[in-house]
Amino acid sequence: MWADTRETLQLTRVDRDPSALKWSPDGTQILFTMNLRDDTPILPVKLPQTPRGAQLAPGAVVVDRLSWAPMGPVRRSRATTTYSSWTRASAECRDRSPRATTTTAGRNGRADGKTIFVSGIRKPDAEYLRGDSEIHAVDVASLDVKTLTDRKGPDGGPLASPDGKWIAYTGYDDKNFTSTLSNLYVMDTSGGGKRLWLGNLPSSPSDIVWATDGSGVYYSMEERGEANEYFVAVAQGSQPKRVTNGAHMLTNVSIAKNGQAVAIRASHKRSRVCWSRFRSTRPAEMKTLVDVNADVLSNVTLG
Repeated sequence: MWADTRETLQLTRVDRDPSALKWSPDGTQILFTMNLRDDTPILPVKLPQTPRGAQLAPGAVVVDRLSWAPMGPVRRSRATTTYSSWTRASAECRDRSPRATTTTAGRNGRADGKTIFVSGIRKPDAEYLRGDSEIHAVDVASLDVKTLTDRKGPDGGPLASPDGKWIAYTGYDDKNFTSTLSNLYVMDTSGGGKRLWLGNLPSSPSDIVWATDGSGVYYSMEERGEANEYFVAVAQGSQPKRVTNGAHMLTNVSIAKNGQAVAIRASHKRSRVCWSRFRSTRPAEMKTLVDVNADVLSNVTLG
């Protein structure tokens, strides 16, 4: 959708739902993920031809891939596939077909647009290795995959710095606990120099985004019934700095290159669907952009 004219254009025609859209650094291509159906024969058994008029019992349902957690019908499909057609967002390329790059969930690309960093399990019997994902670098041109991490435990959410020097990611050492908080880690884009960036946090960091100068990252974190924005520099020994304050929940934080930020803000008196804008340098000057329930709550006194 063009912001000025509000005109829209359909870019893909696919059979499954595309998701996790990401722009390429030069703004000409789009990365997305989509499930693919796996039609590989499971049991290569050839039955005799069915006699005319025969009424056979329904065929057996064979499941050969585990699907963790979700409720509902079992569907046999391949792992989430990252598409790097980087489908062009222009009218002349509206029918361009996407190109699959790898069978792991896509996350973020390098600043030069030549590498995609993804998190996933690319090991035998991956269905039984829940919580042991690694960070991989996918070369867009050759589709070669290089695994950057190797510890036991989940490594996810890889996010490349604007200067292409660092990758921020989250995870923890798996000790078979029922629940474990995530830490923040950093490494260079070749997989070297891995180190714990922030640990022993009150809750898992989320909505991680690099500062435009690559000096550090902003992240959201819940603490004492509140969720606020924080910043930590990439230099070793840096301590996190709280950017916003307030008895509210800030989620889905997005920070533009000019430092302007937008987030969904909720409190015990306001609904969750409330977009607010602020600057990372002046977070106290928070302005409400959209409050879809204002007309409903305007004449209501909340308890």
